[in-house]
Amino acid sequence: MTPAGEFSTGPPCSAAGPPRRSPCTHVDPPPGSVLVLSTDGLVEVPGTGLLDPVDALAARPADAGDLEAEGLADVLVDDVRRSAHRGDDVAVLVLRTR
Repeated sequence: MTPAGEFSTGPPCSAAGPPRRSPCTHVDPPPGSVLVLSTDGLVEVPGTGLLDPVDALAARPADAGDLEAEGLADVLVDDVRRSAHRGDDVAVLVLRTR
């Protein structure tokens, strides 16, 4: 797994300011790789930092086994639904290479 910190990041797409060109990164993931894109509602836990929840999210695909992308997305969203301390909206996109 490639930690998210290894990729160049910038301000969110919705950040105010003049139009800018974002860097482009090409990756060629091996079969079975998983990419999870989400809003902060998937990992934000009030009263805690973001590193622990992000690390837990990074481990979740391995814990879920060989689920297809849709099944893994369901597992991730169900994890949030079971957490009473979260009230933010959640959007998730899961891709699994073949």
